[in-house]
Amino acid sequence: IPDGRGPFPVFMTQSNHRRWALLALSRGYIACVYPGADSNDQSGQLAAVYPECDWSKLTRRAWLAGRALDYLLTLPVADPDCVAITGHSRNGKQSLIAAAMDERFSAVISSSSGSGGAVSWRCSSEFCFQESVEFMTRNATTRDWFHPRLRFFTGREDRLPVDNHALLGLIAPRACLLSDAMTDGCGSMFGVEMSYLAAQPVYGLLGARDALALRWRPGNHETDAEVIQGYLDWCDHA
Repeated sequence: IPDGRGPFPVFMTQSNHRRWALLALSRGYIACVYPGADSNDQSGQLAAVYPECDWSKLTRRAWLAGRALDYLLTLPVADPDCVAITGHSRNGKQSLIAAAMDERFSAVISSSSGSGGAVSWRCSSEFCFQESVEFMTRNATTRDWFHPRLRFFTGREDRLPVDNHALLGLIAPRACLLSDAMTDGCGSMFGVEMSYLAAQPVYGLLGARDALALRWRPGNHETDAEVIQGYLDWCDHA
C-alpha cells in the first residue's frame, strides 16, 4: 500500500508478475499479487471445495482473482471504482476471463494472451505458438486450461457457438487494453485486430468505443519495464 491517506487505485496481477506490481506501487497504486500462476497456484484447492464445478484451470484462477478482490475492497484505502487486473500470456487469458466474470474490475490489460485470450479460436492455428484447439486440448501442459469439450471443435472452429471476442463484449463498457508484440509468436496481429473489430460494436452500443484499445509494441513475446510503464500510463488514463 502506498504512503498517504488514499483511497488509492488497485493494480492486481499474478504472483509471477511481482515486479509489475512493484512498478505500480511506485506510481501510487495498491499492488496485489495473487497465487494464480504456474509457479504459485493455489486455485487447485478450490476444486476440492467445489467438487460440483467443472471449471477449467484458467477459469478457476480467474475466479480466485475475484476472491482476492473481495478482501481488497474491505480496505478503506482501496478505491473500488479504480481496479485494474492484468497478466501476460496465459495470465493474460485468465485476466480477460476474470474481468468478464466480475464487473468490479474496472480495467483489464491483456498482454500477449494469444489463442483463447485476445485471439479468437477461429483466427488461431498451429502457427500461433502452436495454440490451436488441437494442440491446446491435447498437450499435457495446456489441456486443462480450457473446458475439455473445446476439443469437439478441432478442425471445426467455425462451428463454435461463441468465441473469445465475446469475452471483450462481456467486459464492455469497462476499459480494456489488448497488447501484442508485432513479431509475437504467441498470437497474430490479424487475430487480435479481428477480435477488436468484432467487439467494437458492443462498446459503441454502450457509448464507450474509446474504452477498448489496442497497443502494438516492438519485439517478441517478452516484456520489459518500459512496456509495463506504458501499461501503467494507460491505467492512469483509464
